[in-house]
Amino acid sequence: MATGTGAAAASGRSLTPLAPSKSSTVTGWHEFTIERYSATKGLGVGLYLPSGPFSVGGQRWQICFFPDGENDLDADFVSIYVDILNPSNNPNPRGGGGEEEQSVLALYGFQLLDGQGRPISKHRIACSPSAFSRAHPSRGFSQFMRRADLEASPSLRFYDLLVVKSSLSVYRSQPQPDPHHNYRLREMPALSKHLSRLLHSGDAADVTLTVPGGKSFRAHRCVLAARSPVFKQQLLPNNNNNNNNHVELGPIIVEDVEADTFESLLHFIYTDSLPPGESLIVEGSGKDESILKTQRLLAVADRYGVDKLKLMCEDKLCENLTLATVGDTLNLVERHNCPRLKALCFEFMTKFATHARQSNHSELKRRSSSSQRLVRTPAKRLRGKRTEASSSNNAGSLRRSARLRK
Repeated sequence: MATGTGAAAASGRSLTPLAPSKSSTVTGWHEFTIERYSATKGLGVGLYLPSGPFSVGGQRWQICFFPDGENDLDADFVSIYVDILNPSNNPNPRGGGGEEEQSVLALYGFQLLDGQGRPISKHRIACSPSAFSRAHPSRGFSQFMRRADLEASPSLRFYDLLVVKSSLSVYRSQPQPDPHHNYRLREMPALSKHLSRLLHSGDAADVTLTVPGGKSFRAHRCVLAARSPVFKQQLLPNNNNNNNNHVELGPIIVEDVEADTFESLLHFIYTDSLPPGESLIVEGSGKDESILKTQRLLAVADRYGVDKLKLMCEDKLCENLTLATVGDTLNLVERHNCPRLKALCFEFMTKFATHARQSNHSELKRRSSSSQRLVRTPAKRLRGKRTEASSSNNAGSLRRSARLRK
């Protein structure tokens, strides 16, 4: 996580008129000023500048500005989000208990201004209110504006200052539609559930995929081809001949993929999510095994061009780098072209090596100091004994001289 320290000076000011409008909302805005904007160039994908916290509608908020985009897919854009900080005193309880009771409904928008307050971008507003909660605290635009278009602004280059203006309308009471209609809408299954049933039922499947160990999966070429360019090339080789696409293919052997990993891949292809109850990395005694599974899933996602799943795996591995896993992870990213994860691996190892050198230097210095104390003490005693012996020898010499004179 990046802040403005050392890269750009950031400040903000708010005007939050706390008067509810006719639609039972409290509206306010906040200006997040980024001085020396040019210093943010090359900050890095996924790193952001946070504004100071501000209040609208009894809630604390924060703007997050990503100069190089939130992730690799947004690397040519600036990303802007607004985060809720510890939602409390919910102004629009949604009922039903659980996480929903902690949600705050708000409509947000952003605009970029130059040093004179003149617009550099359009004022983009979300198409509908969004629910902010502890589980989902962040909302915004991952591709708010192309960075090249932003940096082409003469006023930005002249003033080297950017203002991110955020508007927020927090709903004090959520609009209540027809409860019967709302209930029926919630009960209707989503598209992902229908596709999940289609996958597991095997209805109208026209291809069989067999993994090592002999386990087979029935699937649908059109779904696989729509979601994976590799499957499209493999399963629909004659795109100009539509008649061939309705003929069931013989079994396709999938090499070097474990059955549970391939099953997770298929479920993601159909539903855009992992199988129910499955997480990429779990805490506790099973964490090491789940990291290995995430590494295997990243490899197969890269193999079949399922980029979203690959990015999800990358994010989880980034969050769980340890001395025990960084070596295997680095070998993995070398094979599967993960530049962001590779950079984090090197950064992790560099920081650890620096810490180890500093720790070893401190320990060596402590031991050296202790050794010097141990050496100095007997040396003093030895010097004392030599002095006494020297005095005795001198006295003897004087006595001998006296006898000789006699």
